[in-house]
Amino acid sequence: MADNNSEILALLAESLRAADRDREENMRRFAQLTETMVNGFLRLEDRLGARIDNVATSVDHLTGRVDHLTGRVDHLTGRVDHLTERVDYLTGEVSELKTDMREVKGDVREIKVQAQETNRRLANTFEQVGQLTEQTKASDLRLSHVEEAQARQPTNAELDARLRAVEEQMRSAS
Repeated sequence: MADNNSEILALLAESLRAADRDREENMRRFAQLTETMVNGFLRLEDRLGARIDNVATSVDHLTGRVDHLTGRVDHLTGRVDHLTERVDYLTGEVSELKTDMREVKGDVREIKVQAQETNRRLANTFEQVGQLTEQTKASDLRLSHVEEAQARQPTNAELDARLRAVEEQMRSAS
């Protein structure tokens, strides 16, 4: 029994030493695993940190670009608003010009009507002038005939002289 107890105690001591070695081995492995995991987490943290920094830099850059584009859009919006105002103004001006053109066209029509009336009256006047010219020529011709006839007729002095000559002849004949 004492041998038995000593054997059991030796086995128990051996079992405890083996358990202690296993525990130390497990602790060492656990420490290695913990160190490996910590190192992995640190590398992961470094990589993620670098990527996060890259992403942050990209976000900052893109934010700057968006701000720039927003500024450009605001500027272009202002230009569009200005151009819209100018288009509205010019549309009003075109409308006024169209109204003025309608009035001018109406005035031109009136002028054409008046010009046609004036042309008709001028044509009538020229016709009347032509007729008067013909009448004047005819009157001048008649007047020249009358003047010629009058030139061929004796004057009052000649008639008086002839009449005295005839009276003288009649007195002498009597």
